[in-house]
Amino acid sequence: MGKITVEQILDLMDNPDTILIEENGQTIFAGYLATFQHHSAEYEAVKDKPVKHVGIRTDISHKRWKELGLLSPIEPDRLPEYSFSDLQLTIYRLVVIGKDEDKDEQTAMVDLREQTND
Repeated sequence: MGKITVEQILDLMDNPDTILIEENGQTIFAGYLATFQHHSAEYEAVKDKPVKHVGIRTDISHKRWKELGLLSPIEPDRLPEYSFSDLQLTIYRLVVIGKDEDKDEQTAMVDLREQTND
């Protein structure tokens, strides 16, 4: 199976989607897809890299997170001063990039199915 690149995955998403790009456990970008693709030097640097995993990351945060000693939201500057019951839920499409040193989960599941069919 051929490798899927960051550019190919992002081409399947919509501009208002919020995305989170991670490489080697570090956040490369968090924000709107359109901002990443059209106004980001990071995009040019990673667009041809292979994708290891695609998923969803949720971010539930309180507008007074700092004052209450809670975990920081993924994008603290984007948290509005208002929200329902003082909470905001943001769903990010997670794209993890980097070298494919380990078998991915899908390949491992295929291997498991092949073993059980023998």
